[in-house]
Amino acid sequence: MDLPIVSADSHLMQILTAHADDLLAERCSVNGLQSMVVNQLVDLLITPPSTAANRGCVKRRLPPPR
Repeated sequence: MDLPIVSADSHLMQILTAHADDLLAERCSVNGLQSMVVNQLVDLLITPPSTAANRGCVKRRLPPPR
């Protein structure tokens, strides 16, 4: 992950970052159900959903065939 991306486009990154900032600013003005959905989606983008593996659940296996 520390290696630079050879085909990186810094200009495109600037455009996308500015667009994302605009979207986040608009997010504050959304109300009601749409606001709830947007908040849930942003939370999922920021933190990956919980899975059994990262909650410390034990893997279950089928018993061996008889």
